[in-house]
Amino acid sequence: MSLVEVNEFQLIPGQLIHDVNQLKFDYVTETEFNSKFASIIDNELILISVFHLKIISLNSKHIKLCQFLQLLSIHFEVMVLTKIWSSYIDSYCNILPNYSFHYVLPVKGTVDGVGIFVNNDFSCIENTRYSINHTDFTRSYLFIYLFNN
Repeated sequence: MSLVEVNEFQLIPGQLIHDVNQLKFDYVTETEFNSKFASIIDNELILISVFHLKIISLNSKHIKLCQFLQLLSIHFEVMVLTKIWSSYIDSYCNILPNYSFHYVLPVKGTVDGVGIFVNNDFSCIENTRYSINHTDFTRSYLFIYLFNN
């Protein structure tokens, strides 16, 4: 049985959450996740759904990722994977049907990297306005603009 960390929060119009301690985090199985969010899914209250996972090597975990996503009731428009590593990265552009894959690899070595799967219902453009000097920054980053088709 898989466990996933859930960040459950509600956005109230006109209010922003400034304190991370106000957010509720919990580890749940895929069954608990689906039960917890079934009413939101059924009522179509989600405008956009984003999934983040620190995958630590997409190469070694791509099959588990696909299996896990099949178990969830929510269809994510955006899936952000961090620590994807650079091993065979071109091979994983098509592992999720109906998604485009955008990624940046680490400047030095194979560890790190960010990959973003974007549902084909959206157009995606990389935002280079916020680029960071690679020589001074050892982390990978990727900024994108999303547009609903």
